[in-house]
Amino acid sequence: MKNRFAPFMAILSVLALFVWVSSSARRDPSATELEESGAGSVPALSPEVPVLREQTEGSAVPCAVPLGWRIVRVDESFEMSRAEARAALDKAASLWEDAVGPGLFSNESDGVLPVRFIYEDRQENLRANPRRVGRMAGVYREGVHMLEGKTASVTREIRIYRFDSLDDLVRVAAHELGHALGLGHSTVPGSVMGEEFVRTDRPQGAPRVQPTDVESLRSLCPEL
Repeated sequence: MKNRFAPFMAILSVLALFVWVSSSARRDPSATELEESGAGSVPALSPEVPVLREQTEGSAVPCAVPLGWRIVRVDESFEMSRAEARAALDKAASLWEDAVGPGLFSNESDGVLPVRFIYEDRQENLRANPRRVGRMAGVYREGVHMLEGKTASVTREIRIYRFDSLDDLVRVAAHELGHALGLGHSTVPGSVMGEEFVRTDRPQGAPRVQPTDVESLRSLCPEL
């Protein structure tokens, strides 16, 4: 005679086995659970968001050549076309390449060095910061992305605020390009890296990359 309770007992046995396995898993985690726990303790591999800061003593990540630059903004108040802006930047880059050698800069649509022409009223700047901001013609800024305590990448930018002529713009741009290469300010008279080249009282005449500038760059970047 068949036991009519057999199917019911089989179901109970299966449920008991399931409860025992679940209880054992809670007491003794599996390898998969241990891997997931370990993975969860690893910091996220995303670089810190940098803050763009003025770099008057040169890039914190120098010698990153060729530096691809691109014009991304030209305010209408400058009354200058993008083609004129590109031509001025080309001349500024040529000042360096004529003195050091080719391959320092390139004009690229996706270049890592955006150049922004931002028109700022001089009187407003003088009221905001009469000792400094109102006298600046341009600035090189960058933010460094850190990953696990090491430099992962760098965000760069050149801002042009004012200039008196296209030749004057070449002077200002050449100075900021020098900072992007890694150079700080120079005390050599007439040097394109002289601080006066981005001040409102900057000298006239053609700027020149001095032999001392070339020597400083080659010392910083021996591969050049």
